[in-house]
Amino acid sequence: MPGTALQSIEADLDRLERQRVGYALALASSQDDRTRARHERTLLRLDEEIAALQEAAGTLVHASTPNGVPVVDRTAEFAAEEYDELVAATQPRWLWPTVAASLTAVVAVAAWWAARPATPPPTPAVAPASVIITRPVPPDSHR
Repeated sequence: MPGTALQSIEADLDRLERQRVGYALALASSQDDRTRARHERTLLRLDEEIAALQEAAGTLVHASTPNGVPVVDRTAEFAAEEYDELVAATQPRWLWPTVAASLTAVVAVAAWWAARPATPPPTPAVAPASVIITRPVPPDSHR
């Protein structure tokens, strides 16, 4: 994880430093006071972001051993009873009743679906008439 995080931080640093160079060039070539002030504010913000990312990268480098495994500062050992109490306290009490109710609903719907009577295909109310048209009807010419 620290290696991936460090690569991400380095990519962000490269992107921010390229942006900083672009804004520095824009500041040097700008003529308007408002534009210069806006570029100066942007450069200050970019400098803060770059410093924060450099600090985070330094922290990641120092927080891991040479093989990339992070150093754990604190550990805790539990007796079996303490661990069981801790796990029981973190599990939600509503979980098992919800699972049981959901399973009961699924079984009930499946039983209803299996027990329902088979419906015959619908029959048409009126039998279709056998009409044969040999010639098309001419359009009404009176209109």
